Parts: sequence; C-alpha cells; structure tokens
Amino acid sequence: LLNSEFVREHAGYFAERVRDRVGEDPNAQIKEIYRLSLAREATLEEIELSCRFLRDQAKSYSGTGTFKIRSPEDAGRLALVDLCQAVLALDEFVYVD
Repeated sequence: LLNSEFVREHAGYFAERVRDRVGEDPNAQIKEIYRLSLAREATLEEIELSCRFLRDQAKSYSGTGTFKIRSPEDAGRLALVDLCQAVLALDEFVYVD
C-alpha cells in the first residue's frame, strides 16, 4: 500500500478532505484523519508521533535534496498526504476485526 500509485492518489484526496474540514492546524488534522479513517479518536501518543512525522516530513520536503519543494505550504501539504497514506496502510484500517 505504501508503494501503490492508487493509494497515493487517494491519500491526496483524503488529505484535501481533511484540510477542507479542519483547516491547517496539524493537531486538528491528525484527529480528523483518525476519526474518518479508523472511526475513533487518536490517542495522545498517536497525536504526538503524527505531529513529529508531519514536522519531519515537511522539513525533508523543504530541504535541499531530491524532494526540494518551492514553498513551506507545499511541503506541509505533501507531508499531510504522506500521513494519510501511512494511516491508510495501518492494519487497523486494512483488516476488520
């Protein structure tokens, strides 16, 4: 799922939906991602890890390497798509108990 173009495309749609619903606040975005995808509230640990993930991904996209992005806004949007894709690949999302 992490290497699927289909999943990546839909993670982008998911990220757009999240931004449209809650705006640019990372904490609100993370909570909305968990509510919509897993039908539950994110734990405090999940929020902290996800915030760190978003920050680190945006920083890597804003760097000077292969993934250099023109603006911090673009880097933040790509980081959110990455988080959405990661959540869509969780066992909890893929397999129903």
